[in-house]
Amino acid sequence: MSPTYLKVGLSKKLKALLVTAVLFPSLCMAVGIISSRSVLWPLVLLNLVVFGGFVFFLWFQTLNYPRLIDDEGITKRNGTRLLWKDLRKLVRGTGKVEGIRVGGSLRLSFQDGEHVDIVPNSISPADAVTSYIYKKTGVLPG
Repeated sequence: MSPTYLKVGLSKKLKALLVTAVLFPSLCMAVGIISSRSVLWPLVLLNLVVFGGFVFFLWFQTLNYPRLIDDEGITKRNGTRLLWKDLRKLVRGTGKVEGIRVGGSLRLSFQDGEHVDIVPNSISPADAVTSYIYKKTGVLPG
C-alpha cells in the first residue's frame, strides 16, 4: 500500500557538506586569532567571505526542494504549497563530467513561476520520492 504523503528531508551528504562549510571558516578564524600578529588575517577574512557565501548559496538552493509530497501537491521547504493541477512544465537535467553522467534532476514548473527541484542525490528518501514523482508525472529525473 503506497503512502498518501512523503516527508522529504536533506540527504546526509548535503548535511555533511553544509556542516563542513560552516566549520572550516571557524577553524580558519581560530588559527587567525592564535597567530594574530601574522599576515593571516586577510586570508582568514577571505575564507569567511568565500565559505560563508557558499553556505548561503547551498541553503538558498534547498528552499526549492520539496518538504512534503502528497496526492494534492507539493509543499516546498520555504512553506509554499503547490498543487498538481497547477503543474505547467517538466524539465529534466543531467549533470555530466567529461561525458559521464554523474547526476540528474527534475524541475517541476508550476503556475505563477514557482518551481520545485527534485535532485535525488540531495534528498532523502530519494527512491521513494522519484518513484512517487514518476507515478504522478510519468517522468524520471535526468
